[in-house]
Amino acid sequence: MAQQTSKEAARIAGFLKITDLEILEHTYKNLAPLGRQDVELINRTLASWRNQQAIANLLFHPALISEKIRQDVILKALDESGMPYLVLAAVVGLESLDVRRVDQGWRAQVYRRLIQIMQDHEDVIAARASVTVWEFAGDDDYGELLRVYPVKDSIANRNIMAFVLIRF
Repeated sequence: MAQQTSKEAARIAGFLKITDLEILEHTYKNLAPLGRQDVELINRTLASWRNQQAIANLLFHPALISEKIRQDVILKALDESGMPYLVLAAVVGLESLDVRRVDQGWRAQVYRRLIQIMQDHEDVIAARASVTVWEFAGDDDYGELLRVYPVKDSIANRNIMAFVLIRF
């Protein structure tokens, strides 16, 4: 494997600073495979849990987070009451994961946290959670989703009703 140049190492550092979501998406699609320095920078950024923009950028694209820590990082972000942007980024990023390939215990934890997010928020976070939750609902989870209806956010309520109409 070739050594990573400092120019390549700067790519992930630049990715972590992006504030525009369209540019972030374009940059993500064009990122070179991560090198050792990239992974170390990502891990340091997540361990410090201080740079909200950098953490959010990683949560929007959880494939960049090492599998060893990905699930814990996402759960931590979903519980982040002091930084709602991290909650939103985690909820959006969850949509990129293949739910069929995740641990079922973790899937159930995420499902319960998404339900709680829909109950606690009255904004875009609740609306996004009400869509993301569909993929994380197991066959026996529908009752829990129906029991929280209605929630504070009107869009989330419409999404819950759409879910019910589609499923039943």
